[in-house]
Formats: sequence, C-alpha cells, structure tokens
Amino acid sequence: MTALINTYGHKKLKLSFEPYIFMAANGEAKLSDITERLGISRQAANQVAKQIEAAGYIKRSEDPLDKRSKRIALTKKAKQLIHDGAIETGKQQSLFADIIGQKSLKNITQLVEKLNIKLGLLTSFKPPSGIPSPLAATLPRLSEYINQRLREITKSKGHPDLKPRYGSVLKNIGPLGGHIQTMAREQGVSKQAISLIASELEQLGYIERQSDPLDPRQHVFFSQQPGIA
Repeated sequence: MTALINTYGHKKLKLSFEPYIFMAANGEAKLSDITERLGISRQAANQVAKQIEAAGYIKRSEDPLDKRSKRIALTKKAKQLIHDGAIETGKQQSLFADIIGQKSLKNITQLVEKLNIKLGLLTSFKPPSGIPSPLAATLPRLSEYINQRLREITKSKGHPDLKPRYGSVLKNIGPLGGHIQTMAREQGVSKQAISLIASELEQLGYIERQSDPLDPRQHVFFSQQPGIA
C-alpha cells in the first residue's frame, strides 16, 4: 500500500477499495452483487464506492435493468493500479521467499488464504491474472480485520471516542509513563504529531500530564485507564 501511494502516486488509496476494484475487473459490475458478496449493507457499499469514484478508480452509472441499482466500471487509472499492484506484490513475494524459502512461503500463503476465506475477508473471486491470492495481498486483509475487531470491542466496552491513531501513544505508555520525544523517535514521527494525539487523549481523560522529576522542562504522560493502555 505504501509503495503504491509513494512510488506510483496512487493518492487517496485505501485498503477497503481493493475488493470493489478486483470484482469489477472480474466482470461483477453491479454494486448490489458486490454488496452481497462482501456481506455489507447497501449504504456502506455506496459510501465506499463514492470514495473510490472520488479517487478516480471507478465510474458509477445507473443499471439499465434495475433503476435502483448502480453499475461500476474501472477507469484507466484503476487498470494501472492493478498493474502496479501486481509488480509490488511480486517483489514482496520474492522477498518473503528469500527469507523463509519457497516451500515454506507456499504453505503459509495457503494457510493465510484459508483463514481469510473462513473469516469472510476473501470472496471466491480471483485476481484478473487467475493466480492464487499472494501472501502480500492476504496479510493486509487479516491485519485490517484484527484492527476493526479491536475497534468494535473497544467501542462496545464504552470507549466510542477512541481512534486507531491513539494507539501510537496509549501502547507506549508504560508503568513509568511515556515521553513525547521517546514515542516520536521510536515510531519515526514528529513530536508535534505525538503531542497532538496526547493532548486529545488528555482532554478525553485517558492520560494525564505530569512534570518530569528529572527534567522540569519535559512532561511525562501516565494512563488514567490501565485497561486501555
């Protein structure tokens, strides 16, 4: 994903776009069909489709056989995305094979693909080339599924205001607290970015700010709700 955005210039790209683009490439151009295959509501499917269209990867049109439904078609930009994605996926597969060997990679790929299918993350469609879904394609789906489930569980536990990006601060506050400078350095982001997240969490009541006893110019953040950090 990072390579497609930074190297190939596919801006506004999101992982959630992938099933729509590949299903359309396989001829399933009715949005209602995609909705059924993904097991999501029509409203949710429309929201994602609007985002994909705004990013320039699909065009939506009225279904001549069903005025209530929409059909989607890939743009030239989407076809280029598929081509670029295949190149990057191949690079990742080669890297994995160099590390663990081709046989081990094949076994892991099959297991992860099976897990994706059982969880409903992969439908029965195959990429346009007809090759099995590579590990570089199935791992991000599994990661996104885990993150989504964590968000749902967190919300159900009474924390609807927590956002995924808050993890960059919460998970780095230990028993002795956490420093903005340390968190920023370890994650390779700016102090300003960490400081902004810390301020939001402080306003929500999840962390508190204290002066560092070893350096009065610095602050240490402590978790106010140990079950979240």
